[in-house]
Amino acid sequence: MWKIVTHIARKPQVVAIGECGLDRLKGGDMKRQSEIFLRHILLSEELKKPLTIHCVRAFDLLLGAKKELHPEMKWTVHAFRGRPALARQLLHAGFDLSFGAKHNPESFRLTPPERRHVETDDSSEPLPTLPTV
Repeated sequence: MWKIVTHIARKPQVVAIGECGLDRLKGGDMKRQSEIFLRHILLSEELKKPLTIHCVRAFDLLLGAKKELHPEMKWTVHAFRGRPALARQLLHAGFDLSFGAKHNPESFRLTPPERRHVETDDSSEPLPTLPTV
């Protein structure tokens, strides 16, 4: 399976690696998740493509991985719904944040526009109209 992932990821049409990451609610064994996530991180670095991250209740592990590995490529947390304190922590660590229809408005506002992304894959609604800072 990994050979297929890497083959597809090398195609020029693929502009980012992911959505991959860590999920303490639905992801299964955390050791296995961490191993697979590391493979995605290394692939992102090898191919010089940014990483889109799914993270549920595992931000401690995510922050630890970023601190330990010092990646050069941008990491974006997909569908961020967290509180402002977590948003600040992630932004300080160098993450970008992506917001969907369900988001914390204060976290959205404190995220600099150049590090804020808007997404629609968690809703059948058109692109959300989110307030600007």
